[in-house]
Amino acid sequence: MTHWTRFFRLLLCLILLHVVSGTGVQAAPPKGSAKPIGERAATKQELLLIAGIQQTLDLNFEPCSATVECIRVANKQMLEVQYSKDKRQLIFTPVKPGETTIVVRDEKGDIRLILKTIVSNNNLKRRAAELRELLQDIEGVTIRVMADKLIVDGEVVVISDLNRLYAVLSDESYKGIVLNLVGVSPVGMQIMAERMQAEINKPNIKVRVFNGLFLVEGQADSEGEKGTILNIARSMLTGFILPTYSLDGPRSPYEVRKPKVGDPIVERITVAQAKPKPPEKMLRITIDFVELSKDYLRNFGFSWIPSLDTGGSVSFGQSTTGGVTSAGSGSLSGTIGNLFPKLASAQNAGYARILEESVMIVKSGQRAHFNRKLEVPIQTVNDKGQPSFNKVEIGPEIDVIPKVVGSTEDIDMKIDFGYKGFAGKQGSLPIILGHGYKADSIIIKSGESAAIVNAISNAISTAFNKDPPGGQVPTNPLFTLLRSKAFQKSKSQFVVFLTPQILENSSAGTEDIKHKYGMKKK
Repeated sequence: MTHWTRFFRLLLCLILLHVVSGTGVQAAPPKGSAKPIGERAATKQELLLIAGIQQTLDLNFEPCSATVECIRVANKQMLEVQYSKDKRQLIFTPVKPGETTIVVRDEKGDIRLILKTIVSNNNLKRRAAELRELLQDIEGVTIRVMADKLIVDGEVVVISDLNRLYAVLSDESYKGIVLNLVGVSPVGMQIMAERMQAEINKPNIKVRVFNGLFLVEGQADSEGEKGTILNIARSMLTGFILPTYSLDGPRSPYEVRKPKVGDPIVERITVAQAKPKPPEKMLRITIDFVELSKDYLRNFGFSWIPSLDTGGSVSFGQSTTGGVTSAGSGSLSGTIGNLFPKLASAQNAGYARILEESVMIVKSGQRAHFNRKLEVPIQTVNDKGQPSFNKVEIGPEIDVIPKVVGSTEDIDMKIDFGYKGFAGKQGSLPIILGHGYKADSIIIKSGESAAIVNAISNAISTAFNKDPPGGQVPTNPLFTLLRSKAFQKSKSQFVVFLTPQILENSSAGTEDIKHKYGMKKK
């Protein structure tokens, strides 16, 4: 080995010795002595204190006798620390809120305990216990203490649970100490979307979750239906919070904008074009008029009125000479008439039935008018005994305006009906019987009949010792013996039936009429 080689080895050993001594490497402790504890091996613990309230902490080791050196507080203005040697406890007296660190060493000077201490003005543990009690019925919510805040975190499945959550957290005692991070679970959002769609119950409307909102899309038949759909969706959301961003915070090269969302319901509903209004339906109006009349007359009379008629003449008076004289011409005779009594008896009865049926086809809402007039000549005798003829119009007259009520089968009708008929003569004058009915609104279901008019009349008359049977009373009756009785009874009934019917077309509703006249389909 050369001289230079030995020199370099010696120099290398000196350099290594210097490096080892600079890094603070200590020699191994002798056997039987305890191994020193460094900061990494010390117990680390978080300590939460309430300003003005003392709190104790038990130790499992004995700190060194020099309390000032063994128990060091980084910020001594926040709290005071005392040690109870008898009970081996640290006594903390917090003064003002803040954060600090407390380091505790043992008798050998090793760091055994590091306390990260937070002093708060609020008893966060008690507040956290209160919140857990109030929100225990809400699933998915957790409450924990972090620094000087209460963190309320989690996701709710039932959106309505947010009502209770917001009601509790909005109390003044929790403002400033609670950080609310509760949201809605994606499962809860999907369940709510399905419930919305089921409640809307429209095949053309779908509800889905979109970026934390509810997207209602599809097609509605009208603007009114669209508004109803959105009202149903909004009414099912209670206690819902919109996502937003805070504009307060550290500056950044990006511009933070608050989203312009004011409604959790995003509407994407189109309104279908209005369908052309269907043509008005055709209606068949059938009016049946029925009149029944009965007459009964019975007369009975007894009369005996004899009369006297004379023939010839006798005259008497003063003559030209002043005497009394008499003269006669013809022969003296007399005639007795109606010598025998007369007996008269008569009885008659009559029955009549009049049936009128009128059928009209008209569009709903339009006016239909029908009349059938028959002129009947009636012979009359004037006061001079000369006969003459008069014309009398008889028959029905109908004026009706029917209209279908919405999409139902009910038909609302405005009707004016009149009928005139010949009922006989009284003396030389004709008797005309007239009936009428007028209504501004009457509702009848299609295909059903209704009796809209039913008029019944009864007339009874009895006469005693009226005109003698067999003619006029003689001019020179000897005496008069008259006994008579006349009984007359008449009854009539007037009924009008109305039957409306909705038709598919004008031809389909007249098959029965075509059949009556033998008209066949081609």
